Amino acid sequence: MIGRPPCYDKIGIKKGPWTPKEDIILVSYIQEHGPGNWRSIPTNTGLMTCSKSCRLRWTNHPRHQKVK
Repeated sequence: MIGRPPCYDKIGIKKGPWTPKEDIILVSYIQEHGPGNWRSIPTNTGLMTCSKSCRLRWTNHPRHQKVK
């Protein structure tokens, strides 16, 4: 059975740990626009991650819970 390739297989998508700068960009974007439209975040912020990575980072990273 063939499934979908992971999002990081796409050209230009970063794989690996998040940097503090990327965290700041994600948090500031969500503070301004609110969580929910995850597909727009990589495009509008210039982050080289997929929308799923942004959503999972926001949901699972405890430091972000205070900002919500």
